[in-house]
Amino acid sequence: MPFDPNDLYSAFIITCDRVLRETSDVTSIIRIVDLHEVSVMPANGVLIPIQALTVMKSRKQTKDHLFTMEVVFPDGSDKPVQVAEDGKPLHVSFGSRSPELNPLFGAQVLIQMSLLAPIPGTYYLRVMLDGQKIAETGITLRVRQNS
Repeated sequence: MPFDPNDLYSAFIITCDRVLRETSDVTSIIRIVDLHEVSVMPANGVLIPIQALTVMKSRKQTKDHLFTMEVVFPDGSDKPVQVAEDGKPLHVSFGSRSPELNPLFGAQVLIQMSLLAPIPGTYYLRVMLDGQKIAETGITLRVRQNS
């Protein structure tokens, strides 16, 4: 069943240092990061380690949606992000542990990646579900100015 954006009532992506998943399935985000500073910009760019957590909430329980992500560079060009370790497409389903108590359905996707940033500026991570943009966030690479 194709994804209907009207069923999605919340979707966001957070970049951070670390994500913890407890045995109770509670997710904790450690140090939200949207700025990466360097003292010198190397000629071959900067490798920025990123953990990107996407949280989606839906009004309907649906299955098998294609989850994709891309990086949009400061110059406007974009590049797909490999979202699954095996390189295969990643599919998500909206479910609930107790639908009788909570009729709202959700899914979370954690992507661990390294972004090679060739120039200073803001890089956007864009998340798509079945080809439709649902969330976007930015992370800025800045060269520290000596005072």
